[in-house]
Amino acid sequence: MMGSAKISPDGWAFYAREIASGVEDYFVGRGEETGRWVGRAAEALGLSGEVDSEGLSRLFGHGVHPVLGAALGRPFGSDKTAVAGYALSFSPPKSV
Repeated sequence: MMGSAKISPDGWAFYAREIASGVEDYFVGRGEETGRWVGRAAEALGLSGEVDSEGLSRLFGHGVHPVLGAALGRPFGSDKTAVAGYALSFSPPKSV
């Protein structure tokens, strides 16, 4: 199954704090791997290597380039309906 949720500009920190640190990872007893920049969009922006919290804050919290700080599209401003990204979760059915 796949689930999806919209991430608001101020909602990305939950994922960095709770999910990336492995708080919910009670099945295997260890945290998640360090995030890495991957894909064509990362290549187009010149991003590679590990993702850090400052880069996530710039990208998802402010809508700017994670390293350079240059605007990527329209600024979020005080728009409460802005979508900074999407969180996708994948899980097998209980029968697995």
